[in-house]
Amino acid sequence: MIMNRKEQIQKVILEVLSSEDHARFAGMSEHEFDQSEGGWRGLARQGTPEGFRNAYSAMRVRSRNWNDRLALAGQRVPKRSLLWHAGQMAAFAGDTRKAARIMGRKSVSDPDNPEWNNYVAGTRSFLRGDKLGLQRAAVNTLRQPKGSLNTGVIMRLLGGLRLGKSYADSY
Repeated sequence: MIMNRKEQIQKVILEVLSSEDHARFAGMSEHEFDQSEGGWRGLARQGTPEGFRNAYSAMRVRSRNWNDRLALAGQRVPKRSLLWHAGQMAAFAGDTRKAARIMGRKSVSDPDNPEWNNYVAGTRSFLRGDKLGLQRAAVNTLRQPKGSLNTGVIMRLLGGLRLGKSYADSY
C-alpha cells in the first residue's frame, strides 16, 4: 500500500509515542495537556533532543490538525500557544527548518499584541540566521515602555546567533 505524506507523518509520530502515551494524552483535558507536567511539558523537561521530539509529536497527535482551535471546558487554549511551543520543541531538537516553518505561520502572531509579535519576529530571525532582523527585534524589545518578558530571550538569541550557537544553547 502506498501512503500519502500525511499518512507517512502520522505513522512516524505513532512510532515515536507508545500506545500508553496516546491513551494518557487522550484522557487529558486540553488545559492539563498544555499546562501540566503530565502533558507535553513533562516530555520537554527531559531536556534531550528525544524529549523535545516526543513533546512535538505529542502536540501533533493531540491537535490532529493545526487548523483546529483547541476547545476547553469553559475556556480555550489559543492555537498560537500550541503552535509556538511545537515550533520551540522542533528548534530545541535541532530541526530549525521545521521550527521556522511552524513559527512562520500567520496564526502564531497576535494582532493585538505587538510585544509578542516582536518576540515571534526575533525568534524567526534567529531560526533563519537573519542577524539584522534579530537586531531589529532586540532594539524594539528594549524600546518597550514597561520592558518585555522576552527581553532576555531575544538578547540571548542575538548573542547565540553571533557565536553560531543552536537555538537550544542560545535560549
